[in-house]
Amino acid sequence: MEIASEYKPATNLLPPIVTVHLSGEIVPGDSEKLRLELGKHAGNEVLEIDFNFNSPGGSLIEGIRLAD
Repeated sequence: MEIASEYKPATNLLPPIVTVHLSGEIVPGDSEKLRLELGKHAGNEVLEIDFNFNSPGGSLIEGIRLAD
């Protein structure tokens, strides 16, 4: 999968949020890629994480790891 994310700080109306975009077939190693991507935001205040998936499927086991 291709995994990218963006951080949006809090506004008067919305909490600080990270949006994660995941696209492509799920393959072994994607859960580690997701962990590393989320780690980029470790220093930020984050109250919400949104995930946008665009995937035809792939590895069931890796998909379960992604969910964990």
